[in-house]
Amino acid sequence: MKERMLRSLAVVAATWFLSAGVAHAQAPVLAQPSVNGVTVNFTWSATAGALGYRLDAGVSSGAYILSVPLGNVTSFGTTAPLGVFFVRIVAITAGPEVPSNEVVIQVPSPPAAPTGLTVARNGTGLVAAWTPGAGGASADLYQVQIGLAPGTTGYAANVSNAGWGFPAGVPAGTYYARVVAVNTQFGNVASAPSNEVVVTMPPGGACDAAISDFSATAFSSIMSLNWTPLPGVVNFISVAINNVPSLADYPISAPNGRMNLGFNQQTRLLLPHGTYDFAVRTAFSCGSQAVRNFQVVNNGAPPAGPREADPAPGQLLPVPLGDLTNVVNTLANERRDLLNASCANSRFLFEAVRRLRLRSTRWGLNIKRGNEGMSHDIIAYNRSALPDEGATTDGNSSERNMSLYDVIVGHCGPNPGPNNADVTPATVQQGARAVWTLTYYLDAGNKP
Repeated sequence: MKERMLRSLAVVAATWFLSAGVAHAQAPVLAQPSVNGVTVNFTWSATAGALGYRLDAGVSSGAYILSVPLGNVTSFGTTAPLGVFFVRIVAITAGPEVPSNEVVIQVPSPPAAPTGLTVARNGTGLVAAWTPGAGGASADLYQVQIGLAPGTTGYAANVSNAGWGFPAGVPAGTYYARVVAVNTQFGNVASAPSNEVVVTMPPGGACDAAISDFSATAFSSIMSLNWTPLPGVVNFISVAINNVPSLADYPISAPNGRMNLGFNQQTRLLLPHGTYDFAVRTAFSCGSQAVRNFQVVNNGAPPAGPREADPAPGQLLPVPLGDLTNVVNTLANERRDLLNASCANSRFLFEAVRRLRLRSTRWGLNIKRGNEGMSHDIIAYNRSALPDEGATTDGNSSERNMSLYDVIVGHCGPNPGPNNADVTPATVQQGARAVWTLTYYLDAGNKP
């Protein structure tokens, strides 16, 4: 009798301890998932004693309409439908289920919100400029939204660059303006709005101080000039090189606000090294002006960013082919629209170069054999200690300091695909001249 009672008490105690242990099992912690296009990757912390996990998802908080068993893992990747979803991870144990925190995801992820919106009056017209947000999905266009009350929209305009203008005829009144970035790949997915700016137009208009955001960057012995093109606004530049005047009050304009000096694909002419003093005069058509002075040192160094150290004299670096393959394949999966249009434009190629340059600034573009303009399916990598811009495959082996990769198979065919074919040997064997460049990439509005 006594022994049976002791055994019963032992069973009860064991059951109680087991239940207590399960009840107090630490809940999994679900990190904010990464969203790339329609691909979502989940990671979470492990729960001791978990037999497996389940993903719950719904379109409102706490109401889960989809449950996916995952097995005993702590990460999971999937292709998701478009929309906003509330998700959690549930640990399956020998006792009660243990849910994680709930997180919200948007598929696809929106672009980052623009920042620094500025609005100015140019007579009876308005002009606006802003800074693109960093991170998130790519911004295929920007929408300027203007209303008569905070947060409202009575007028909207889509533009491709970070600047907008309404030339004349804005009625007197007070207006509230903001801008959003829009990704058009999977429908129109908008960012959060920028800061909102209030502007009052008096009868007859007004003339504010001219907006000026002109800048210049020197690297690899070229100069990249950047500004926001605005209707009714003209930039004039004066330049002195090592205190010697070189250019005086020269008007500059370009549809995308980019101009690159110092490289000519025929002669490979590079700008002289030294100190460049810029004076930029920005003028509104209504008469106001703003002047900005700044100095840029051109020493041939590459732009700031990650970069493999130069090899020893006479040596060449190995090409990080894994980075190339990963970036091109991932981009092809995320932006099939860009890949399909790669024969019509270079957006796929430029986006691949942008992502690669986040890993190494040695990646760039290629000027075709025989100086025939930019290759539309080839990416170049500078393997040497020589400057990037103007690196070449011609001449003797010591000058063959870059490698070329065809990254689009079936480029202008009905079904283009990602590729990583090394075409350097074919170029060298034919004695052809290919040249590393970034100028076309910059001309398209990209940053170094």
